[in-house]
Amino acid sequence: WPLMFGVFIAVLLGALSIYLYVKATPYPEVIDHGPSPQAQANPYLAAEHFLRKQALTVSHANRLDVLPTLEPRRHSLLLLGDRRNMTPHQIDQLMNWVRAGGRLLFVAQSLWDEKTGQSNDLLLDRVQVQQFLSKDLKSSPPNTTDEPYPKLTKLYLPNEDAPAYASFDTAFHLEDPKHLAQSRASSGKATHLLQLNQGLGSIIVVTDADLWKNQTIEQYDNAWLLWHLTVGTDVTLLFNTDHDSVWTLLLRYFPQTLVALIDEVLDFSKIEA
Repeated sequence: WPLMFGVFIAVLLGALSIYLYVKATPYPEVIDHGPSPQAQANPYLAAEHFLRKQALTVSHANRLDVLPTLEPRRHSLLLLGDRRNMTPHQIDQLMNWVRAGGRLLFVAQSLWDEKTGQSNDLLLDRVQVQQFLSKDLKSSPPNTTDEPYPKLTKLYLPNEDAPAYASFDTAFHLEDPKHLAQSRASSGKATHLLQLNQGLGSIIVVTDADLWKNQTIEQYDNAWLLWHLTVGTDVTLLFNTDHDSVWTLLLRYFPQTLVALIDEVLDFSKIEA
């Protein structure tokens, strides 16, 4: 009996295996492991890859110290990171680089203050462009009412029947009080891109650069717009991917505390001596 029972179990398992083999249907399965470490460290990695596929030379820099090494003619510099520490001298250097033929794109980082007559963005003030909240506008920009896609920014091109659409943040608006801009791109209520000539070069001011980050560059005409703004040039994307040290953060946000801490250490050292 034990032998017969064992044979029966073996036959049963064999029949079950054959049945499962005949009925089983193989199918592919894609396992998403999330963004790669490179993509997590570089929010514009997809933008860099896209521009390289368009036969553009693309590089990435962390500091504005790279400026003297960039030939201004046929070169685009994209300032996409924090510029709060930018000095007036650096702005002078940057403007001279543009006048010599460079193409500069930067993100407006501060709102215009009517009381002080300036913003906290020195570069934005230098090019005489002002940024406001769209909700504070009293009227819409010209030719932007009754739009089919009011939350998208549209850009008209010569000899094209339909505009290109990009997903700038509609919460902000760029104002050109001196009427210096040669071209602009607007959504249904606000303007999000201004282009101004400066000497032999040009300056492009945008309300934000989130549309060119890894998660959104493939949406609408975002990727095409980035190519359109940099076509025919070598491209350098400047943003800081390094994390500031604790001492750097203390010096930036709590300088008085840091000085007091140093004084305490020095006083304690004198007592010990």
